[in-house]
Amino acid sequence: MGYEFHITRAENWFESSDTPITLNEWRDYLASDDEFRVDNYAEATTPQGQTIRIEREGIPVWTVYSKHIEGKVMSWFYYSRGCVVCKNADEEVRGKMKRVAQYFGARVVGDEGAQQATTAGVDDRSGGKRRGRHVSAAATLRVD
Repeated sequence: MGYEFHITRAENWFESSDTPITLNEWRDYLASDDEFRVDNYAEATTPQGQTIRIEREGIPVWTVYSKHIEGKVMSWFYYSRGCVVCKNADEEVRGKMKRVAQYFGARVVGDEGAQQATTAGVDDRSGGKRRGRHVSAAATLRVD
């Protein structure tokens, strides 16, 4: 399944719909950031040859990711329930997430509630309780 990071305005990511980043806000942001290409899908082929494809409005790929190899290693961001999600984000992707979060007056938190420090110097913290889970197409995938 992988570990997800969430860009959210809420205290806990699973409450993002209470203080949402709206899909319209996300679309407007994507139109202003030329580092993203909006595909509205994420697709990868597993080592076993199975193709997995998720289609949903608001799925862009971060094209300037240093490990980006078209069709092999791609970093997708995914809009879901008032927040923006990325799965298995490495340090570089989390850095991009923090910059996006600043634009929205939001923060980046992991599945377990640990907040990622932003460039504004927000301290890490934990203590969020995990509730529910949703399937995410957002991922940094490497398919060899």
